Amino acid sequence: MTGTTIEAIAAIRAEYGPRELEALREYGDVVAALEAAGLPTYVETRGGLALCSMAPDGSLLVVASEEALPSDRSQLSGWHLSHCPEDGPAARWRCTAYDSVPAAYSAKPCGDLALEPLAAAALAHLATCPKREAA
Repeated sequence: MTGTTIEAIAAIRAEYGPRELEALREYGDVVAALEAAGLPTYVETRGGLALCSMAPDGSLLVVASEEALPSDRSQLSGWHLSHCPEDGPAARWRCTAYDSVPAAYSAKPCGDLALEPLAAAALAHLATCPKREAA
């Protein structure tokens, strides 16, 4: 993590309100797993709950589920990890880096909720993503 990245994440976290703090309590282990993999992560609540990790090149990895992350983690159906060049509604490109959400979603069974495959997929994707050059 670069000093600039750490400072950017610290600035975002300094602005956390009650919703972001609650999400951090609910998904703190996910944040910790991504940060242990070298991906500083913050909570995003605009447009729905997600976790955003900054890649070394400044692009973003966005952790959600079928759509946004549920406030109640017991309702989580799986992880959907996408990669995009910037934080915004109309990214120039977007890749799916990992998806453990079942294709035919129903309440049970849910997809793989393990954190190690999620973090490993993030790093593997960043190492091979051809669109990163377009960032």
